[in-house]
Amino acid sequence: MELPCVNCRGFVQGLCKTLPEMLRYVLSDTVRQHPYWKEFLPFKVRNYGTPPSPGYIFRVDGICGQDGWFQFSELDFSPPGLGQIAMTLPSDRMREGMLNQIGEFVHSLGFKRLLIGTGSKTTVSSENSLLAQALQQNGLAAEAVNIDRLRVLHSDCVVFRLFYRSEISREPPDGSFMTSEPVLESKGIFALVHDPQMRSVMNNLLGTPQADYLRRTMPESYPLTSLQSNLPDWFLEMVTQKHFADWLVKATEVETDFSWGARGVALGCMVKGTTKRRRMFLFGIPPTTSKNFGLQPILQRFCQSQDFRWLWNGAADGTFPMVDAQRFGRTQDRTIVTAPASRAVTAKIGLYFLLNAKSGEIITPEFGLATLRQSPLCHGATDAMKVPFQIV
Repeated sequence: MELPCVNCRGFVQGLCKTLPEMLRYVLSDTVRQHPYWKEFLPFKVRNYGTPPSPGYIFRVDGICGQDGWFQFSELDFSPPGLGQIAMTLPSDRMREGMLNQIGEFVHSLGFKRLLIGTGSKTTVSSENSLLAQALQQNGLAAEAVNIDRLRVLHSDCVVFRLFYRSEISREPPDGSFMTSEPVLESKGIFALVHDPQMRSVMNNLLGTPQADYLRRTMPESYPLTSLQSNLPDWFLEMVTQKHFADWLVKATEVETDFSWGARGVALGCMVKGTTKRRRMFLFGIPPTTSKNFGLQPILQRFCQSQDFRWLWNGAADGTFPMVDAQRFGRTQDRTIVTAPASRAVTAKIGLYFLLNAKSGEIITPEFGLATLRQSPLCHGATDAMKVPFQIV
């Protein structure tokens, strides 16, 4: 079985240069004390453990657009998926290389032990257990833990946080967490990057080339409440024009069940019906009861993925490895994922980054995880598949 290759190394290299600077910008006093952004972004939400974070393990979900240019639609600072990659790679050499990188990263932060933490309410406990076992076998002292049962976090341990506040029943103990700052999980960061009033500030803090790169790779985004207050002409015209399908609405909260996955996201192209329904959508009223936009959603330009039918069909016929969803406690419609694609396949290209907060050194594993679905809204639904790939 061969591992598919996705041509995204240039995108990864660009992110390695800009994302550390973006994190410093988001956490800076300039943003934290800004009259508008200090309220819109969840700076008041309590940190996990003892901030600041010694390092970060995070995932960027890239979208390869119709023109071949990559943008990223998500920035996940409590990202599952590393266990799925490691357990699905087709060779021991690949697996050991990836696990070695994680072990070296933990030691570079000054810790001897890695605790992979979930809450009492979770969907990733199976994956975490498998990843911890694999890391142990590869020489790193690693353990999967329920953070609600952890009373003391010793100084030689760091927690790789894979939970949200809605998944825990008590505050975690003091100590070192990746990621400690929940503000970094807010989708509101996309709107911050595109705020025209912060443009010069961002250019000065990041440097104009890095700032411009982020504006090109992060989809155009605006706080929906701000648009509703100012009612620019282009926003009002969207209700009746075809460009309505070019946008989506996304929740920005970080403490709720709709903070993650597709629960707080709806695409304009999937809103059917009258002008009234479109107007409701643009004013933050979800199109179905299964969606929740929260109190401070953003309007974001929709990036249509290239057709990844080749990757879907290769995994469906066994040429490429596919993540066994059942092994990781997920349900999957095997009749769909083992059949050739009958329509265009949307892909989210999951790329992982390991960032040392003190030194600024960033590690990028050679492998990523593609989520594939025959729908414009790509997420880990029962009719989706996940396929590890090599970055080229």
